Amino acid sequence: MEALLRCGVLFTAIRIPGFFVYAAAGGEDPVDVDAFLTKALEGGPVIASSGLSRYYALVPPSTARQWRDQSTECLAPRTLLGVPSVRRTTYEDGRSYWAVPMDSPAALCTPDLVDQLARSGQERWALDGAS
Repeated sequence: MEALLRCGVLFTAIRIPGFFVYAAAGGEDPVDVDAFLTKALEGGPVIASSGLSRYYALVPPSTARQWRDQSTECLAPRTLLGVPSVRRTTYEDGRSYWAVPMDSPAALCTPDLVDQLARSGQERWALDGAS
């Protein structure tokens, strides 16, 4: 069961298409992708959607005012985000989970690192698509 948490007070989330994450990580294996995300985002929390088609990097709520990347989405204040149980930290088919678990409520992703990850994935995806 997931909880619904409102974005905009303690955090918000950047929604990144799975294919950008896979391109940046160099593969689609959930264990490898999770390890890549942990390193790339320096342990900042990330939720993987149930079908692994989207990843949500949790960032400070102020990020919503300055986010400009059109290929990702910064969830607007008051948007409800489905958050899996803190115990769900490994991939199970059809269930969302913490690809990078949250260490504490105050430990969030750095927006610049999320932006670098998304841009890297976009560039690699565009190159792979052009080949």
